[in-house]
Amino acid sequence: MGAAPLGLGPGTGNDGAAAQVLSVRIDYADDERAIAQLDRPSRSRRALVAVTVLAGVFAADRISGRLRTAARTARTIAKGDLTARIGPIGGPATR
Repeated sequence: MGAAPLGLGPGTGNDGAAAQVLSVRIDYADDERAIAQLDRPSRSRRALVAVTVLAGVFAADRISGRLRTAARTARTIAKGDLTARIGPIGGPATR
């Protein structure tokens, strides 16, 4: 009997009849490396995230500053000073 091709060989089934067995070997090392590279964020992505976070903090500070001014003016009016005004946007609050 001759040599079987790689991965193929004679075997015996449950009923005693001859059967062929097929085995396959696949190397996933390249796929593993590609997935690992996708998991690692690049420097440009990190920089983009940092800039986005800083822009968000700046925008939130400007919005909350205006809200603090409005709240301070509302408290002044609540105390009875009906002449209190918030003032122009971006300008100092006037009393």
